Amino acid sequence: MTTIPVQPTDTQLTKLLNLAIEDDIVLTRDGQPVGVLLALRDEDDHFDHALENDARFVQRIAAARLEAERGNKQRWADVK
Repeated sequence: MTTIPVQPTDTQLTKLLNLAIEDDIVLTRDGQPVGVLLALRDEDDHFDHALENDARFVQRIAAARLEAERGNKQRWADVK
């Protein structure tokens, strides 16, 4: 993930970020979607977004779900 500081003087980007607070914005090129601009309201949003888009995390969740479907479950109370 790349981090780029936003300057308050960049009024176009500031306007888009303010709009993104209300709803995600789909960015297009030649009429085709190429990205999404979404506002992160706090550090938790940033952490959640990073985790949900981490391929290793997604694979671990998929593997855990498969194991649970096979009956290999563990109660939280039994986790040490």
